[in-house]
Amino acid sequence: MDTRATSFDGRQLVAGVQIFDVTGEAVAARVARSDGTVVADADDYEHGTRIPRKPWTPLQPGELSRVEGDTAGFMKGSSVAVVRVPDELVAAIGRTELFSDPASIEPAIIRFATLLSVGARAPPRLLGPNSRRIGLPTSTYDPRTSQLIGLHVDSFYGQPIASRHLAPNRLCLNAGREDRFLLFINLTLLQMRNTLMEAGVADPRVTGNSIDVGDVFMAEFPDYPVLKLTVRPGEAYIAPTENVIHDSTTEDKIERDVTITLLGEFALPSSGGA
Repeated sequence: MDTRATSFDGRQLVAGVQIFDVTGEAVAARVARSDGTVVADADDYEHGTRIPRKPWTPLQPGELSRVEGDTAGFMKGSSVAVVRVPDELVAAIGRTELFSDPASIEPAIIRFATLLSVGARAPPRLLGPNSRRIGLPTSTYDPRTSQLIGLHVDSFYGQPIASRHLAPNRLCLNAGREDRFLLFINLTLLQMRNTLMEAGVADPRVTGNSIDVGDVFMAEFPDYPVLKLTVRPGEAYIAPTENVIHDSTTEDKIERDVTITLLGEFALPSSGGA
């Protein structure tokens, strides 16, 4: 039995990263939860990587208030949001051969992203369209090994944990015809590190400044919930993917998962959240 003193239960969802919906749909209708993570045992996963534990269930009583944000409180480094993509851009994407002629749609995508970038210090960076096959518990893979990496944190900018909230966030458009799903743990890397230190975990990845703190957290607290956010066709999510453990899943899809992704300093429409 683990007798380390900590106020963190490890099974109950706590307040942290918040979810904002400016499309008019209730957050509760978009979000499901998993009772933690397990080590992936399929051959196409890297050794030791973790994926959400099944099944997915609705939020439990009292959990919605811990994850739903008030639009006035949007923070770039610790908030996830769902926004509408303009109808004209959705139509243009539908007419475009994204993977053979991506340049033709780029100006319209950048215009949309710029509308969400009020006060940004640099223009949005288009990573381009992407496509993932169906049936994957998590969908990101290492291009060097072609193996899936499970729940992870991005590190395009390599900032230390204490300033990860200042890193650019991600705008990801659902360019397909089906719902798609963002998976994430609703704690920032700094929250994870502080929780582990309070629990007395002496792993050098915790006491140092390693972004692997997320891996340690999932191993130490395997019952902490993972959230699954639905992003419908014609919508996009904004998320601090440099600061939260995340991935997407294609398990519930019948068509390939098609997205268009940008990095930048994105906020809610008509919001100056930082």
